[in-house]
Amino acid sequence: MISGQVLRAVTERVLAKVAEQLPRLLAEYGARAGQVEGSGIELAMARAEREQLRARLQKLDAQCRELTDQASALEKRLQKRDVWIWALAAVSAVLTVAVILLALLVLLG
Repeated sequence: MISGQVLRAVTERVLAKVAEQLPRLLAEYGARAGQVEGSGIELAMARAEREQLRARLQKLDAQCRELTDQASALEKRLQKRDVWIWALAAVSAVLTVAVILLALLVLLG
């Protein structure tokens, strides 16, 4: 059997070793807990940033679509204007030929 004095001596040694190691163990645990907590905070911040970027991307996409629609409408207007310019150029050419022919008829007639 183990006597009470031996048991007390062993217990005191174990408690002394634990007391010796306790600050290091607590610091290690605190560092790990801080890393885990820090990782959670970083993860939350990354998620928030991702959501902000997603919202910004959606806004830019909407602006791009709007600008594309405006460009398409402007292109249609320019095509109509080009048709009118070609029509006026054709009328002008016909009138110029008609005036030249009338002038020749007057001079020769």
